[in-house]
Amino acid sequence: MFKRWVIMRINLKKAKEEHDQYLDLDLSIDLESIEGVHSLKIKEPIRATGKIFFTREGMFLSLTGEARIENSCSRCLKKFEETLQLKLNYEIVSLEEAKEMDEEEDILVVDHDVIDLEEIIIEELIMKAPMKPLCKEDCKGICGSCGQNLEEGSCNCTPREEAKETIDPRLAKLKGLLEED
Repeated sequence: MFKRWVIMRINLKKAKEEHDQYLDLDLSIDLESIEGVHSLKIKEPIRATGKIFFTREGMFLSLTGEARIENSCSRCLKKFEETLQLKLNYEIVSLEEAKEMDEEEDILVVDHDVIDLEEIIIEELIMKAPMKPLCKEDCKGICGSCGQNLEEGSCNCTPREEAKETIDPRLAKLKGLLEED
């Protein structure tokens, strides 16, 4: 079982004073799961490396990494593992600066000169997680009638084309209403 790390906050003002041009980042975040649209189960610590650059034009974050997660296939419900790749490139701006900027720019708004890298990485993983995870692209899923996992074998149910012809007796009167028009 993983333990949750101390929140990775960096005081940018202090970091800029202590580092001339950039600050190296080498991160390892231990999480069991991430709650979002789908709950992501993290299989091993999230690794990320990068830099915060300090220039005359401002501050910039460049970060790459990966996370190994366990997912459930949205078609057959089988559990599988996959790796999500992270690649972040943001200009770091204050809340006041953000109000004057174009919304299309890749900016990272910080409050009180403090950046929380763990929060940024978690948000990126949530956005990278597939909405409909698949164990493989051509997964056959499960039978809509009997629930058989069609990846493990076929079932004896009527194929869907033939099943469309069969009308549930409880709904037969509704079909008659459609035909009258």
